[in-house]
Amino acid sequence: MNVSAISMNETNAADFQAQQKLKEACDGVEGLFLKILLKEGMQGMLESAEGHSGSALSYALEQTADEIARNSDTGIAENIYAQLSANL
Repeated sequence: MNVSAISMNETNAADFQAQQKLKEACDGVEGLFLKILLKEGMQGMLESAEGHSGSALSYALEQTADEIARNSDTGIAENIYAQLSANL
């Protein structure tokens, strides 16, 4: 393998890692957005819940938003990734 092929493989690996980090960041943004939507939609329930039940409900909403972001096809993360990856 020549020096230029090694350099090309390193570049491809770096590009792949950059793309993976960007995808993870986009998924994180989608999860955060869904958490905000769920909490805003459930604000009345969160305000009326007391003590541990309020904390448990808040935690459950966060976990649900994370699960939706990981397993659904809302398209938010994909759209953000498509726009940002064009600049990589």
